[in-house]
Amino acid sequence: FVDIPKGGGAKYIYACRNLKDCATSLFHHRRNMKPFNFKDGYFDEFFGLFMEGTITYCDYFDHLMSWLEAIEKGEEYILLVRVCTQDCILDVNSFVLISTRI
Repeated sequence: FVDIPKGGGAKYIYACRNLKDCATSLFHHRRNMKPFNFKDGYFDEFFGLFMEGTITYCDYFDHLMSWLEAIEKGEEYILLVRVCTQDCILDVNSFVLISTRI
C-alpha cells in the first residue's frame, strides 16, 4: 500500500491470495523470465527465499502487512478479497455500488 497514490476518494480492491498459491505462481513466473536466472531452480530453494523475503522486488509479508495496516486505519475505502468465487464477485459488485453512494 506504500506506493499506491492516495486520496481523492479512490477505492481499492485488494485481492489477497493464499500464501502457497502466491509462492507457487511467483516460482513459475520467475523460472520463465531470463533476467531472474532461475530456470533450473527448485521450488524448495525458491520457497525458502520467498519466506525470508529475499526474492527480488517481493517481500510478501511486508506487502501484505502494509495493506492490512491501511485497512485497519480505515482512512481509505479498501475491500479485502481473500477468495475469488462467485460470492466474491457479488461482494465486489456490492462494494462498488454501495461506496459510490458515500
